[in-house]
Amino acid sequence: MQAQSTLTRCLDRAAVANLTGGDAVTTGRLVPYTVFVTPELARVGLTESAARAQGRSVKVATIPVAAIPRAKTLHDAVGTWKAVVDGDTDEILGAALLGDGAGEIISAVQLAILGGLPYQRVRDAVLTHPTVGEGLNLLFDALDDHSRRSAARPTTHDIPTG
Repeated sequence: MQAQSTLTRCLDRAAVANLTGGDAVTTGRLVPYTVFVTPELARVGLTESAARAQGRSVKVATIPVAAIPRAKTLHDAVGTWKAVVDGDTDEILGAALLGDGAGEIISAVQLAILGGLPYQRVRDAVLTHPTVGEGLNLLFDALDDHSRRSAARPTTHDIPTG
């Protein structure tokens, strides 16, 4: 049996549905991609600039791959992960992952987006330790770390003068 790409299987299903009286389309689907360079670059969903262009309130999380436990055990800490989240709904909008295993992990992000999960569901999921996938906990936890740091940062109103 010859292997088919996921895209080919998707197009085949749409064609069969349409030939048998259905009305299947392939437009508007959430399609991830991976560039298999070293390290891998994987993306899915909206970029930060695309989300802002849609007028969305945006929160952005980034972590270095060096923070991921499995990357530490493999001594392979090259890369950065970035996630874009709707600031009003906490919906995951997109992600870009640069690092070993990124092509595997981006599918998990795609499923979270398709499922409409708020980022907290991924952040709080119990994932196998130590794995590259565990980096998703850390990535989405970085959103809360950023919020806590911003809240703890004094404003000019909090700084005593004179």
